Amino acid sequence: MSIGFEAARLLRSRRLTREPTEFFIRRRERKKSGRSRNRRHRKLNMIKKTISLTVAVLVMNLSIFAFAGSNEKETEARFAEKVKSEISRLGTGTDAKIKVKLKDGTKLKGYVSEANDEQFVVTDAKTGKQTPVVYSQVQRAKGPSWSKSLIIGSIVLGAIILIAVLAAKSK
Repeated sequence: MSIGFEAARLLRSRRLTREPTEFFIRRRERKKSGRSRNRRHRKLNMIKKTISLTVAVLVMNLSIFAFAGSNEKETEARFAEKVKSEISRLGTGTDAKIKVKLKDGTKLKGYVSEANDEQFVVTDAKTGKQTPVVYSQVQRAKGPSWSKSLIIGSIVLGAIILIAVLAAKSK
């Protein structure tokens, strides 16, 4: 009976102590049971990896959203402080003209009649209606723009001086 190349090699190396056919039968049985065990282990490992990856992604997501939420509150507080400082710089009275857009979409136009730590009051110049505004409600506030007036005035003044200099040279 021919025992095959692998069995002959094992016999020569004295690793095979049993009959070759018995050895190969048991080896096949071990392979069969090992395959199913390996498959189970692979499936379990894949499930473990998937669960750990999912948990890692969820933890990262939560940390990012927690950071973004706190950042938004800080930004709103800084903007409210900026509005507060601009209103105090602008002052109060009929000369302190302002246009305000609130977060609810309301637009106010008039002058600042009062200002304190929590709010300021915008008074409409035409109707005299007073509207109290909390600093955190402000989306945009715009005071008088002197820069446009200064630019136009300096251009006109420059043109007048240029005309005067040219007129003096021609005489």
